[in-house]
Amino acid sequence: MTISGQIAEFADSIRAQELPREVRNSVRNLLMDIAGLCLAARHTDYVKACVSSAAGGGHATAIGHSGSFGR
Repeated sequence: MTISGQIAEFADSIRAQELPREVRNSVRNLLMDIAGLCLAARHTDYVKACVSSAAGGGHATAIGHSGSFGR
């Protein structure tokens, strides 16, 4: 499962749990902020460099990208 899939699964499980409304709202807002930042940064030089290095042999991944990022 991709990182973004794991985050979506986690977010879905939050709704099913018995958590205070304030906690659920805070988590939802934070996840929306993260998604917005990822979307806004997708064309930056940093992200382009990470994507271009995906052919490397590393083990780290980026949200929404199933490739590896190595040196």
